[in-house]
Amino acid sequence: MNVLQDLRSGGLYIQDARLGSVGPYPLYMESFETLVECNKVSDEIMDALFHLFSMKRPGILAINAHTLSHILDGGARARSHYFIKRNIFKNTREVIGPYLEHGNHWTFFFAETFLEGEEGYLTCPPVHEERQRLGLLLFKSLGKYNIYSHINSVCPS
Repeated sequence: MNVLQDLRSGGLYIQDARLGSVGPYPLYMESFETLVECNKVSDEIMDALFHLFSMKRPGILAINAHTLSHILDGGARARSHYFIKRNIFKNTREVIGPYLEHGNHWTFFFAETFLEGEEGYLTCPPVHEERQRLGLLLFKSLGKYNIYSHINSVCPS
């Protein structure tokens, strides 16, 4: 991802640095590293993306990867009354979330496309372009206290 290269060249790259948060999900420099090349994308990146996809969309519930895995894998906690007690599905029309299959492959549910109401065939850009697009979306969405202003000065595009 070019932004990470720009951070390094601008002297802003700090290992283990918390860059900010997207909703309840803190994102670190290492989180963004997972979007580069053929790395396995981290849980926090996926959770933050689904949080962004569901924002400002009433009736859409984004469930984090950990919880969704419990539900879809039929874990004991998912079969218990835990989810009913917490009433996480109240006022929910649709549920989206990332699911990590067999520990190495994200099923993305094409959430962004469906939430925007697009119909027809889905076209997927090359993976490296999509990783870069999603990384930039996350950088721009970091919470109030983040280094995006510094990033913007290094790479204004």
